[in-house]
Amino acid sequence: MSDNKATEKEKKSYSVLLPQDLVFRLQFIKKLKKGDLDISKEIAKHFYDLISDLEKKSNLTSNSWKEAKKCPKCDSYLIIKKGKRGDFYGCFNYPKCKHTDSLYKEKKEDNV
Repeated sequence: MSDNKATEKEKKSYSVLLPQDLVFRLQFIKKLKKGDLDISKEIAKHFYDLISDLEKKSNLTSNSWKEAKKCPKCDSYLIIKKGKRGDFYGCFNYPKCKHTDSLYKEKKEDNV
């Protein structure tokens, strides 16, 4: 894979709506720095910390998004839940969607 393709994958766009006063303040700082400030780079540093904190609070790892399974009924995500009979996959949209999957069925298939 070329370096350009790797860079394209590493930098994806994600829109975030900020309060107008924050946008004005960021623009003001950039003008004072005469364009010598890469706002995206500076903000990205803080987003990594913010996302890491949110993952910890949600009992997720930094790789959870890579391993996430989609719910076949509502297209939400299946998350690991704890039940009387052990852990299982349950739909994030519960109670609207009551779909569940065995956590161990997948593990058995991997061992075959």
